[in-house]
Amino acid sequence: MPWNMHDYPSSWKNMDRAVRKKAIEIGNAMLEDGHDEGRAIPIATEQAKEWHQNASNSEIDQYLKDDDTTPEKDRYGSRPELLERPQFVTPHPDGGWAVQAKVLTNHRKCLKLKKRQLHADVKLPEIKEHS
Repeated sequence: MPWNMHDYPSSWKNMDRAVRKKAIEIGNAMLEDGHDEGRAIPIATEQAKEWHQNASNSEIDQYLKDDDTTPEKDRYGSRPELLERPQFVTPHPDGGWAVQAKVLTNHRKCLKLKKRQLHADVKLPEIKEHS
């Protein structure tokens, strides 16, 4: 069940209202994406505090006007089963970053590639995917 401004983790009780609302929004999105509460709560807390620190007063005021904290339905075509696959971060055409998940045909190959990922200069080879 998603959190809202009346039902949220006790660790968010003493937060500023705007920070709590943002943490609820982020936490709900993480739960929807398949993360467990134990992981979603601290990540949402830190992200909400960072957002509040960087937001202007007018942005915070505008954000507080809308009381809805429920996540959008199917924001990104959520696929929680991809969380168990090796993940690679690649440049996105819009200038940002994209996280891609791969299925490897060989577990040893997977471990080798994860080791190599630690080195920024190493370009990862194309990998066969299971269908």
